[in-house]
Amino acid sequence: MEEVKAMIMENQPPKSDLSVDLVDAIGKLVDRCNQVSSDGPSYRKLRLFSGWKPVPPGEEEYEVWMEQAAQMISEWQCTESAKKQRIVESLRGPAADIVRFLKVSSPSATANDYLAALDTVYSTTENGPDLMAKFRHTYQESEEKLSAFLYRLDKLLHRALLKGGIDATGINRARMEQLIKGALTNHMVALRIRMTHTVQDPPSFSQLMKEVREEEHWVAARENVKASVANVASPQVPVPPELHSLKKEVKELSTQVSQLLSVATVTPAVDCTPPKMPSQTKEATNQDNVHKPTTSKLILPGIFCYNCGEDGHKKWECQAPEDLRKVNQKLMKMHRLQGNLSGDQ
Repeated sequence: MEEVKAMIMENQPPKSDLSVDLVDAIGKLVDRCNQVSSDGPSYRKLRLFSGWKPVPPGEEEYEVWMEQAAQMISEWQCTESAKKQRIVESLRGPAADIVRFLKVSSPSATANDYLAALDTVYSTTENGPDLMAKFRHTYQESEEKLSAFLYRLDKLLHRALLKGGIDATGINRARMEQLIKGALTNHMVALRIRMTHTVQDPPSFSQLMKEVREEEHWVAARENVKASVANVASPQVPVPPELHSLKKEVKELSTQVSQLLSVATVTPAVDCTPPKMPSQTKEATNQDNVHKPTTSKLILPGIFCYNCGEDGHKKWECQAPEDLRKVNQKLMKMHRLQGNLSGDQ
């Protein structure tokens, strides 16, 4: 209405143009009123923020709330008083007190002044260069996806931009350089992105995130195909229970035979006869030989193969097919012979 009054006062001398200018001013006023009314009841409200630690349920962290508030203020098509009212509606506790104190001390403060006052209390004390140094020393973790690492980089870069640590024109290049430098050296997706964008201009965040996610999906699909092919190509053949028990029996008999062979040793006969006297006759010597006890030597069975069961060679020399039944029979026979020999002694 003030604009309409000013236009009427300015156009008083030429009364012929008063009607046209008045209609234009009223039309602009109606358009502005309609714009404010259409945005009023259906606007997107901000999340709650109180500044308490730990964060109560239903509220947001300060950084998340501030990013949303800064974006919404630039998008709201309403008056400055409406913007301030919407910010105050989303505040609770100490955060609401800070804005209330600012409003008392400076009644003409804007919505951006409200956000600046909250930022001085709840934001980090790091300035732009500090945030850029932190950004340059951010690296991908061992189990972290490249897309998650890219998201962390972009958040740090955005904070540095708000603090004046970097210009908006150099954001894409800085993001791409740190993504390549900070990624794991053996990461397949990072290698493909590095080769793709080495000689090209760095893309935007959305375009780069799209390419990274597509590469991650492609690599994951290839790994799943390899794993399924490996599982199909190497099926496990079940071992028959008879063969398993037979092998166990052969192993036990081999152990027993080895123990018996190590224990059973031939003891040499000790000659306990007194030395012959010159006067001893041939008959006395023969008589002594008749009554002299004889020692029986242990007759061991012959060598045979533990693979095919044939005599005359060892297992490591055998090239015949395996015959466990024949080996089992040989071992049992050897065991019986060893028991008979031990009983005879």
